[in-house]
Amino acid sequence: MTFQGVDATSGVAACSVPAYAGPDSGAASVAGTCRDNAGNTSPAQPYGFKYDATTPTIHASSSELNETVVLRWTASSNTKSVSIHRAPAFAKSTRAKLGRRVYEGGGKAFRDKRLRNGVSYRYTVFAVSRAGLVDSAKVEATPTPLFSPARNALLRRPPLLRWAPVRGATYYNVQLRRNGKKILSVWPVGTSLQLHWRWRFQHRRYRLSPGCYVWYVWPGLGDPAAVRFGQLLGHSGFTLEG
Repeated sequence: MTFQGVDATSGVAACSVPAYAGPDSGAASVAGTCRDNAGNTSPAQPYGFKYDATTPTIHASSSELNETVVLRWTASSNTKSVSIHRAPAFAKSTRAKLGRRVYEGGGKAFRDKRLRNGVSYRYTVFAVSRAGLVDSAKVEATPTPLFSPARNALLRRPPLLRWAPVRGATYYNVQLRRNGKKILSVWPVGTSLQLHWRWRFQHRRYRLSPGCYVWYVWPGLGDPAAVRFGQLLGHSGFTLEG
C-alpha cells in the first residue's frame, strides 16, 4: 500500500509504503506519513480497509431425481458467491470437463432440471471470496426416474419406493430381487410402494433381511387384465444394514 501527499512549497520527497500481512479483518488499518524536501514529516494518517487472505472452503452433495439433480453445499463465511458448472461425466478435454455455467449466486442449493435420465453429469461447485480466492468441490450425479431411496442407499428399515409417473400408465409392476432372485412382484396403481419386513410371494414367506436389493419398475398400460406393459422405467438398488 502506498501513501501520497502534496507540498506546494518544497515538494514531497517520499511517502511511506506500509505492509499488512494479517490477521484477516473487516476493519484492518495501517498508518502512513509523507516527508517533504525540507525534511518535514506529516502526522501519521490511518487508512482502514477489509483484509481477507484465507481461501474459502466448500463442500457439496447431490440428490438424484427424475430428470433433475439437486445440489446442496456448505461454504465458509468468507464466501462471497458460488458458481456451478455442469459437464457430461465422459468429457475428456480440460475445457469440456468444466462445461458451462448453470448457476451463480449466494444461495445454498440449486435444482438442475430438464436433464436426461441415466446420463451422468459432473458438477464443479466454486466458492469465491471477496478477495477473489477460490475453492471448488466436484460432484457426479445421474438423474433417475427411480428416486427414492437414493441409489445404493444404506438403510436400517424397509424403504418407501418412489418413482416418476409415466404418461398413460394406469398401474405399475414393481419387482424386488435379492442375489438375482425375484422375491416380490406387485402392481400398485400409484407411484410409490412401502416395503415391509415380511410378505408372501408365490406361496412362500419372505423377509427383508440384511443384504443388497435391486428393484425394477414397469408401467402398466390399459386394463390390468390385458397384462400390457411399457418399457422398463428403470432399476435401482439399496442395501439393508444389519
